[in-house]
Amino acid sequence: MRSVNNGWLVRYTHANVASFFFIFVYLHVARGIYYGSFKSPRVLVWSIGCIILILLMAIGFLGYVLPYGQMSLWGYFTSPTCKLYKFTVTKMCNIISNNIQIIIINSISILSIAIYVGETALSNKIRGVTSITNKITRVNSITNKINSVTALSKKVKDIDRIGPHNDDVLSIIFGSLLGGAHAEKRGFFPVSSFPSPSLSIPAVTGAGGGRVIKSNCVRRVRGSYSLGGTRICFYQESKHLTFILWLQNFLANRGYCNIRVPESTTRLGEGGKVRKVLRFKTWTYTSFNWIHDIWYSNDIKLVPKNIANYLTPLALAIWIMNDASKSSKGFKLCTNSFTFQDCQCLSQVLQDNFNLKSSVKSAGAPNQYFIYIHKESMPLLITIVSPYILPSMKYKII
Repeated sequence: MRSVNNGWLVRYTHANVASFFFIFVYLHVARGIYYGSFKSPRVLVWSIGCIILILLMAIGFLGYVLPYGQMSLWGYFTSPTCKLYKFTVTKMCNIISNNIQIIIINSISILSIAIYVGETALSNKIRGVTSITNKITRVNSITNKINSVTALSKKVKDIDRIGPHNDDVLSIIFGSLLGGAHAEKRGFFPVSSFPSPSLSIPAVTGAGGGRVIKSNCVRRVRGSYSLGGTRICFYQESKHLTFILWLQNFLANRGYCNIRVPESTTRLGEGGKVRKVLRFKTWTYTSFNWIHDIWYSNDIKLVPKNIANYLTPLALAIWIMNDASKSSKGFKLCTNSFTFQDCQCLSQVLQDNFNLKSSVKSAGAPNQYFIYIHKESMPLLITIVSPYILPSMKYKII
């Protein structure tokens, strides 16, 4: 320290850097424990790290005892303890120093083997339990799919697909029809086109009290007459992929549509821009005819007069996820395809059903309007629809 120029600087730099080195080593170990680096499949890597840590500690210890400095010299000659046990301590030190490498290597080997064996046994048990659980889950999933395919594999005539329909299903249909979905009638032909014009068709009432069958509409299927039905067509752009797949899965699990996941297609948007979209349709149901009857007049979609009976919190959430967005400090429900009177009706229903204050405003184009929910009603709106909004669509209300 005093024999060379700036020896004090070299010594203190060495001592402090060694201390900081171990501080960083302990921080590294703490990070590994926090993130679970000792778990499978990193058991071997963790065991090697433990060996390296022990070697570092051994090196640090030897760094203190190897130099024969003044502290070691005078402590040895003047300490009563050292004089009393001079022979014994000297002999023990000689034995340890002569075999220090063997002792360290054996200790490290035993410790690393114990750690590796223990971690391997634990990870194998966990892996075995996880494997069994995954196999059971896969078997259940395959069983459910087989049951679904079996149930849907047989072609069921639309006359045999009847209600009543679950309230949640009706809420999803009505909420979607307020957005971008549409109802489509299929298989309707005039009776006069068939050889039996005198065929009589009984009147049928569907779920919700709407009329299901038109008495002048039948269809010939394999030599027999069958009633036409209605299907609901859903449509979303690919940026709302999670939402459209959730809708399809919800309806498919209840037997309302094909279990096959809808594929992305393209269409030309404004200015010739290519847009990716996803579509799917329900099966055709005669018990959906009443929905078409109250929503459409001369193939033009109108707001039903009894919409208040079907605009539930779930239906409102579906409407928001379909076609709505934040506007300034309030909220905008896009109703461009509805008339001013229809928009006023919906605004009144929002007030009556949910106590939401809103107003009808022009969308900037002739005969196009939207419903603006006032900012003082936003906390109430969020409270009503939050339980039904998908996580990927939360941005619309937050």
